[in-house]
Amino acid sequence: MDEMLLEVRHYTQHFGKFKAVDDISFSVKKGEVFGLVGESGCGKTTTGRAIVGLQPVTEGKILFAGKPIRKKRPTTQIQMIFQDPMASLDGRMTVREIIAEGLRIKGIKDRKVLDEKVYAMMALVGLSREQASRYPHEFSGGQRQRIGIARSLIMEPKLLIADEPVSALDVSIQAQVINLLQDLKEKLGLTVLFIAHDLSVVKYFSDRIGVMYMGKLVELAESEELFKNPLHPYTKSLLSAVPIPDPRREKNRVRIPYEPVCSDPSAAFREVTPGHWVLS
Repeated sequence: MDEMLLEVRHYTQHFGKFKAVDDISFSVKKGEVFGLVGESGCGKTTTGRAIVGLQPVTEGKILFAGKPIRKKRPTTQIQMIFQDPMASLDGRMTVREIIAEGLRIKGIKDRKVLDEKVYAMMALVGLSREQASRYPHEFSGGQRQRIGIARSLIMEPKLLIADEPVSALDVSIQAQVINLLQDLKEKLGLTVLFIAHDLSVVKYFSDRIGVMYMGKLVELAESEELFKNPLHPYTKSLLSAVPIPDPRREKNRVRIPYEPVCSDPSAAFREVTPGHWVLS
């Protein structure tokens, strides 16, 4: 039986009168990559921040290894890679200080031990030890994201939340970072929640995919099944927007518009075939 590392149960998030996330449930198996996709403002990042303990849950439960996530005592076994590498790194700290910060907070003070761990992690993400004394502004966007990945992985997390980690990067650099994450996932046995709006990237990297729209989870299935047999109109619309890497086929690609309708109070998240869920 697959071990569930993360369980999100009827999670709802309010910000004042605004409901950012509306009663979503899903689980992430140990060792898998779970993709969470949807347009900007649908609640993806809010969900990720709640899982890592950066904000209190309004309603519902989020369980990690069977225990509830608590804002006041977040676990170091969940780490997050943020969307904008420049905004998430302290420009006044060197790369060595940035990557080692979590270990210092954890209580490791020995400079030699810290340096050994930092240099090993830098090598793992494709950075040289000579770069450890530099500051974030001296690096390219892709290199800065590698620093952010190293900062997260040095804590030896069991769950890594990647919040649109390549959306701020050039296309060629996106591929490098995705390949790096894939290699690290296999080497370190990571479980990954991959948040993105680019379905082509998510398909390549994810085992299962959940699709969000307006705070709701509207479809969930294995990656291959979702692309072969999308059921929800919003999922079909998203897939029709994915560019085809063939000029002739791309020229004839038909976009499927999505016309939102008033929410049906009787709609429920149902399993229509084994492992394939849809809001209907």
